[in-house]
Amino acid sequence: MNFKSIIKTLSVFLTTILALCVFFTGCSKYRSPYSLKIEMPKPKYTKIGYDFKASVDGDKVKVTYAILGFKDDEIVHIYIDQIEKTLGEEKSLRTNRELGNAYGLAYTSDFGEWYVQVDALKNYISGNHMTAEELDSIETYKKDNKNPSLPAKDSDIAAACELNIGDFLEVIKSAAKNTFEAEAMNIGIGEEIRVYNDSKQMKIDFAFIATDNNGRICFSKLESLNIENKNSKISSLKEASASDPETYSLKNKITAFEDYMIGRTIGEVCAAEVYDPGDGTNLALPKKGTDLAKICNTDLYHYLKVVSESGGRLG
Repeated sequence: MNFKSIIKTLSVFLTTILALCVFFTGCSKYRSPYSLKIEMPKPKYTKIGYDFKASVDGDKVKVTYAILGFKDDEIVHIYIDQIEKTLGEEKSLRTNRELGNAYGLAYTSDFGEWYVQVDALKNYISGNHMTAEELDSIETYKKDNKNPSLPAKDSDIAAACELNIGDFLEVIKSAAKNTFEAEAMNIGIGEEIRVYNDSKQMKIDFAFIATDNNGRICFSKLESLNIENKNSKISSLKEASASDPETYSLKNKITAFEDYMIGRTIGEVCAAEVYDPGDGTNLALPKKGTDLAKICNTDLYHYLKVVSESGGRLG
């Protein structure tokens, strides 16, 4: 190959390289409309509200509880349930929602089962993105002593619900005032019911939980109720702690456990290292030497159960 041929070949090669550089430089500036970049989803809820109400009339116990998800100041999600039990002869440990069709309203009501009618109320509130103030616009009327708070006649709620909704509205309104800032994607409730028929007592543990877009807990509130038919006595852990030093100490340990959960997944919390000391009382004490044991040396058995249950109800 002579000198001219070599120069010509090099010239073609360099021209090709230059063209490729220009091409790929242009491509690097091009942004495909089908980019693989995934935007971080915005939180569904910016505030969480929760509360519960318990009453006892003789042997009859009723507990209503709810957790609310707010987008700014608007209620966009509600989980609500109720426990109705007869102390001294109770066999079922299921909530009204868990009973499903076994509750029995579907056989007597044209409006469907208990959970169907309650969902009509909660869907009305969340579907209309009502604020706490707008909840007062929901009207009820007293038909008779057995029906003191039915949905107002000819209202949208009355078209799908014939239950007394007074307790539900009271708890939802109270929860709408008991709110906490939290950037959450899912919220849920877990509960455990324990009935002692011989002493006519009932204990309930609650977990009100919210998780972020990584599935980590960003809101956690634990509560316990002790209900006795004797003198219609109802006491919650945090209420009782105000007057009883021992309960106050327990409340502080549970509060420490609430703080421990923040930033962890429900699975990580429920996998906490605990042990049964074999004393017949405690079943899940934090393992000695762990970070959890340093801040909370109390039995967590029932709380771990309700935290785990809340995970199956996140929404």
